[in-house]
Amino acid sequence: MYDFLANLDSRLEHAAVAFGAWTYWLIYAIVFAETGLIVAAFLPGDTLLFAAGTFAGAGNLNVYELAIGIHLAAICGDSANYWISRKLGHQVLVKWTKLIRPGYLRKATMFYRKHGVKAVLLSRFVPTFRTFVPFIAGLSKMNYLRFLMASVVGSALWVAVFVLGGFFFGQIPWVKEHFVTAIVLVGVATVIPSSLGILRAIYVSRKAGAALAK
Repeated sequence: MYDFLANLDSRLEHAAVAFGAWTYWLIYAIVFAETGLIVAAFLPGDTLLFAAGTFAGAGNLNVYELAIGIHLAAICGDSANYWISRKLGHQVLVKWTKLIRPGYLRKATMFYRKHGVKAVLLSRFVPTFRTFVPFIAGLSKMNYLRFLMASVVGSALWVAVFVLGGFFFGQIPWVKEHFVTAIVLVGVATVIPSSLGILRAIYVSRKAGAALAK
């Protein structure tokens, strides 16, 4: 089951044959879980949307039903993650005091007051970050209306880029013939921005530390 869910993007055709109309709900459930549950961060996101868009372009799925359902599932997942963190944040702090120190939480709270909307919106396009950013937003008690606004806009853009991208570009002969390769390339392309961001943060941190040491 783990292998099937983690690789659903490349096995979507088999899922569509096996589950029929329930395939929509399987996709919605995975999008909700990947966004809303910390333990489900391993599930496919961008590549699943691209694959679903490709099948919609081939006439196997309805692109409108697909896009609207994924958009709503992503928003609900964001909100569930936010409220779980906000309501259970105290227990998290008690159990993870070594991982999430009060000082870190204060910095996170200040960051989300200033850059929260931008962080939530942009994290939608970065695997793993889109699972953890809503959690930290809830933990730092970011204003929910601001969070929801960013979630709605970010999810809409995410769906437009990947579902419609698969819908229009998935019918290119090369993509049809090398579908799994295309899925892998989409996955790599989505990881590059987060990798560059992490490397830049490490470089800036080390540079700042070296400057203070002088």
